[in-house]
Amino acid sequence: MAKFLLIFDVGQTLCYNCETYEEFTHNQSVVLYRAFIEKISNMSAAEVDSIGMSTLPLEKIVKDSENYEKAFAASMTDTIVKFKDLKNANYISKEVGLDSQFIKTLLAADPFHCGLAESQLSAEQLEALKAVAKGLLQNDKCIVAKYAAFDGLKELLAKYQADPRFRLAICTNTSYAKKQRAIVHQCGLDHFFDATIVSSEVGVRKPNPEILNLLKAQYPQFRDYQICIIGDMVDRDILCGRNANVRTLWFTQKQFDAAVNYKKLKEYEPDFTLSQYAQLPGIVELMLRDAEYLEGQKEEVQKNYKSPENYRKLPSQQLLRVGYYFPPSMEAAVIQECGYAIPNSRVIYYPYQLDCPFDVQPNFSVFIYHGIDIQSDQRFAAFLQAAKERKIALVSSLDGSEGLASLTEKFNEILANQSVIDLVAKQKLKVKVLSLAAAKENVEDVYRVCLLYTSPSPRDRQKSRMPSSACKKKKKKK
Repeated sequence: MAKFLLIFDVGQTLCYNCETYEEFTHNQSVVLYRAFIEKISNMSAAEVDSIGMSTLPLEKIVKDSENYEKAFAASMTDTIVKFKDLKNANYISKEVGLDSQFIKTLLAADPFHCGLAESQLSAEQLEALKAVAKGLLQNDKCIVAKYAAFDGLKELLAKYQADPRFRLAICTNTSYAKKQRAIVHQCGLDHFFDATIVSSEVGVRKPNPEILNLLKAQYPQFRDYQICIIGDMVDRDILCGRNANVRTLWFTQKQFDAAVNYKKLKEYEPDFTLSQYAQLPGIVELMLRDAEYLEGQKEEVQKNYKSPENYRKLPSQQLLRVGYYFPPSMEAAVIQECGYAIPNSRVIYYPYQLDCPFDVQPNFSVFIYHGIDIQSDQRFAAFLQAAKERKIALVSSLDGSEGLASLTEKFNEILANQSVIDLVAKQKLKVKVLSLAAAKENVEDVYRVCLLYTSPSPRDRQKSRMPSSACKKKKKKK
């Protein structure tokens, strides 16, 4: 029986910050300020001097702490988020009659963004002050970020936790282990995982493969091809997985730094990509089939599959490759509610990133998209030209019967929603059409598949929405 170890990153993979960056910075500033005031109130004179604050009116600052708190939070938020200079600190301090040097000093000590602010402290004093500020983050009161688990993730983790074939683990980079563990707990996810590896606790960070080797040592029953790391950063999570010779899955729904990912994508291409967790079961099934395939081979063959290049030869990588793009406002409904772009035994899907250069994205044979929302986008125009040069079959929701007729010349069968099936019948097109619902039950019959999404009526096209009749019918059946 095939088994699998799924290893998850934390931020932007298991969960995401619900606040705007401005809200997070402001709230964090307030909490850090309060913890700092509490700290210096209990310091000796020598300790206060060591962090360069003996010349400041600390009695006044402590007494008028509420106004200083507001000034510090406002200054930090503007300085960090808007990247302004320290004139803002001077202005806010002057407006409320506070000591601006104190605000500047605290900004310089901010443990998240050291160096954005200047102060009159010596190098030794500044380092001592930063150490105090960083130490405050170990205080439970300073863990204020609001995080939430991605939609559908808890249900999936519960399913895999209950399945004896699977083990679940966490591998995360962070300088503040206590905070990271608190975030996982806040999202109600900690009880799903058998093991957690945090970089600051073990002294090694992704993409160094040693951090994954520590997890491998805890799970000796799993071979490399039975392990997959899931993360949002190509140059950390995916590269780490490649370095450790395990399977890799890139999660793109809320990337921490998309620009960096796009620069590294061609060099460190993941085995699989998903934009919604509704797609995960399909990908896991493909990896299980790959594992079963290898387990049926001789020991020598199994040993050869210890590199990303060899993983490209596995059955899951030989499927029909279909790229897709749906606007963010539509994507969840298309995938989660209607069941589109779910990998199966014949098709593997790749979400397309409009801002990502065409030549670094995975190769695919067919591309599907919702044309209403992107037909005027210059980024997509460039993609269309490149796709035609590569002879990719393009399918748009705007193609209508003419597009369908053209498509039927390229494919023996079409996997489609009900509105497309009705259109094929009305136009009397000579092509075998299989419904999505039927395909899920009998997907082995589909040997040449293309997924086509169309809006059911001109009225829906005008609205640029996706309230597909197929969605509604599925919901009624449930």
